[in-house]
Amino acid sequence: MGCFSVCCTISKLTITAGDEVYFVPLLPASKELLGGSMYMDKQDLFIPLCLPIKGTYDDYGSLEDIVHDKNTKALEAYFKMPIEDIVELLTDTRVDVYDSYSAYSEHFLEDSAYLSEDFPFEDLLLKIGYRKTGFSAYGDIYKSDYSEITREKEGGYKIVFKKSDLDFERIKYLTDLTSYDKNENILKIHSIATNTHAGVKNPEILDIFLKASGMFILGKVYDEFIKQDEEKKKSRFLGLSEQVDNYNQASELFERTKISKDNSFDRMYLLTPATILYPFKENMYFLDIYKDLILEKNKEIFEKLISFRELDSNMYILNTMYMPMFQGTQCGEPEEELRLHSLCCDILKSRYNKIRTFVFLYLVNTIYLCRICLFCMECSLT
Repeated sequence: MGCFSVCCTISKLTITAGDEVYFVPLLPASKELLGGSMYMDKQDLFIPLCLPIKGTYDDYGSLEDIVHDKNTKALEAYFKMPIEDIVELLTDTRVDVYDSYSAYSEHFLEDSAYLSEDFPFEDLLLKIGYRKTGFSAYGDIYKSDYSEITREKEGGYKIVFKKSDLDFERIKYLTDLTSYDKNENILKIHSIATNTHAGVKNPEILDIFLKASGMFILGKVYDEFIKQDEEKKKSRFLGLSEQVDNYNQASELFERTKISKDNSFDRMYLLTPATILYPFKENMYFLDIYKDLILEKNKEIFEKLISFRELDSNMYILNTMYMPMFQGTQCGEPEEELRLHSLCCDILKSRYNKIRTFVFLYLVNTIYLCRICLFCMECSLT
């Protein structure tokens, strides 16, 4: 139950259970789209969070049999959890730390009992910052900067909001504090009203995961479009190696940039010294994840960076942009996909033949003109 396939971002082919894939975690683009144009660049909506993670598609929108390498070790060190847990969070469709069915509550709640109806509601109110301010007919009054909560005769609780600028569209479905899920409701209300997450651990890491998504690329497709001739690969490898000093300067700049994230000049300059890292130039986390390995000139990470840079370049040629995965029907529709791709092949062959004919005629015409010119020269010489 619940099985489904996803789409390969590059080829648009269906990915099904057991397919070898690369998973590319994504973040929303840091720059805002200003509108006014129907044309978009590959990084206008999303940017890569880190290097691709290799594994096998598990038929439930995630990875299994993850390949452990220097990349996954760097991610584990940064996020302080196993790569399997990292992927689980990145691919979880229930992105809510206050949802007891979500992997987020398991990893980030200080105490999973907060979501249980057995955890005393009034203790939870104090835990998330409410204050006792007096008594009502049926119990204590609890206040926060945005609301007041009192106990009712029937045993439930009533909440009255004190601020008019709250997002009531999101809050209105959570105001029932008489049901078994009142703890969950008040935690969500508090999060919406304060734009913070109470009762969680590692809030900085949680913030990254809450923003993140990801896309899949079929293994064979990825491997094909990262191919480079040895001279080009060697040149890029040496170029990246020579840029480590600049990267060191960028990492020092990054520490200042983290303090003042609104400094657009620092953000723009952040990774420009290391041109091979261009796909990550808007990513404020990338430098932290791989900084040590790059400064050590780790060969494996260098090769992965160079390969991913090649894919990034080819995405422009292949009319593709960074975009979260598209969920499709289980096993896809191979017959329809074959029909589409056969049609695409016919169109491309026709275009190729036209170009080849044009080039042939151009060359014939050029040779003919050259012969005329030579003939004229001979005449003039005699």
